[in-house]
Amino acid sequence: MSLIRDILGLSGVDKTQNSTGAKRNNSAKNVKSDTASRSVNTNISPEAKHLLELKSEASQFLDKVKSAQTITPEEIDQIKERITSQYYFDSQVIDQIVDKMLRTVKVSRLK
Repeated sequence: MSLIRDILGLSGVDKTQNSTGAKRNNSAKNVKSDTASRSVNTNISPEAKHLLELKSEASQFLDKVKSAQTITPEEIDQIKERITSQYYFDSQVIDQIVDKMLRTVKVSRLK
C-alpha cells in the first residue's frame, strides 16, 4: 500500500487482522501524529497585527501616565490664584518658567 493510505489508516487491512497488522496500523497512526506535531502554519491578519501594535502603544502610554507626577487640588487652587493676581505676567517669573521648561525638554540643535 502507499504511504498516504497507511498514514490515513486506509490500508485496506481488516480490523480482525493479526498482531503484526495491528502494529503496522499503530505505527502509521504514530507517523500521522508526529507529522501533525512538527509543523503548524498560522496566518495573522493585518488587522490583528495592527491591533497588537495599538495594544503595545497603549501599554507604553499607560506606563507613562502611571509614572507621571500629579498635581494636588491645593496646587491647582494656588495656580488659579496666581493667574488671577497676574503673578505669571511678571518678566522674572516668565524667565524662570522658560528656563525650567528648557531644562526639562530636550532641545535639538538645528544645523
